[in-house]
Amino acid sequence: MPDTPLVTAVIPTRNRPQLVTHAVRSALGQAYGNIEVIVVVDGKDTETEQALAGIRDSRLCVIVLDENSGGAHARNVGIAAASGEWIAFLDDDDEWLPQKTEIQIAI
Repeated sequence: MPDTPLVTAVIPTRNRPQLVTHAVRSALGQAYGNIEVIVVVDGKDTETEQALAGIRDSRLCVIVLDENSGGAHARNVGIAAASGEWIAFLDDDDEWLPQKTEIQIAI
């Protein structure tokens, strides 16, 4: 998709491996293909790190913070790491419908 802007989805998480993997898969499953997903794990969380390691997709970047700093800080870390022209936030307990990003970019 050379003429479409890159969209970065930023997902902060902590201690919710099953939920965040669903959120990540919904972001990666967008009909709009020019997307990257940055998950910021807010402090050491081995179970979440392992669950995310099971998702093999080059568009996924996982950042693990050394200590818990809160959701706002985790989002800011994700923004700083983003390459996208557009940034979208996705909570770890939410999921996107497949057309969500495509519809938003069109508008």
